[in-house]
Amino acid sequence: MDTESRLSRTHDDQEDERMIHPDLDSLAVSTFDLPHPEPLSTARLKIEFQAGIERILHSVKHLEFSTTQRAALPAGGGKSINSSSLTISEWDKDAWTILLTRLSARALSPPSPSDDSPLPNLLRERLFEYIMTNFREHMDLIIAWLTEEWYNDRLTNANVYGKWAMRILDNLLPFIEMKDSKIFLRFLGDLPLMTGGMVGKLGVLCLDPEKIKLGFAGIKYLLLLRPPVRGDCIALLVDLYMNRTRLLSCFDLCIWRGWC
Repeated sequence: MDTESRLSRTHDDQEDERMIHPDLDSLAVSTFDLPHPEPLSTARLKIEFQAGIERILHSVKHLEFSTTQRAALPAGGGKSINSSSLTISEWDKDAWTILLTRLSARALSPPSPSDDSPLPNLLRERLFEYIMTNFREHMDLIIAWLTEEWYNDRLTNANVYGKWAMRILDNLLPFIEMKDSKIFLRFLGDLPLMTGGMVGKLGVLCLDPEKIKLGFAGIKYLLLLRPPVRGDCIALLVDLYMNRTRLLSCFDLCIWRGWC
């Protein structure tokens, strides 16, 4: 029994020694292949993507601080330009929304117009809903988003900008008021591209007795500052004068006579 006890204690001591000072080479895994994740189904991908958008927009609504430094070129010709002056040191709600606009226009866009990808349109729909909750406060976001879409259209020969610009304009017109004249004129002036169809939409304002001055102010603004659509503005004025003269005031007729 004594011999067996000594052998048992010796074996236990050896086990303890191996636990205290293990042989790492013998325990190391020679090869390890990380298994590939299973691809998400289209339905699951949509669900996860929408959840990510909602988390970002939920965070945006609760961000109350502003950035201490935004990406910009330094003012004054004497200052040197370095990488730190073009970086964002802190993320606020504007930074996150700008990220969403670039995702919708560039990162998630299909490589060619013929490809059908649902994710960009899901993001655009949600951006549109977010913007229209308060278009007065979100005018910067509207201009930034449409500018991104216009630029991407030039790279891909798509027509996303025209669709969403017209949709936003259609939804702005019923709610725009005379007190929003500065915002509305800025919208017309900052759009990267005005089309004849967009100009024609101003006729709705010109036929509304409460918004007629705003409508003609927009036409006059485009006549003065956006020469590419001057012909479309004149065509709209001609139509209003020839077919709806009884609705126009002397001020509106003076605009027509000055340009037609």
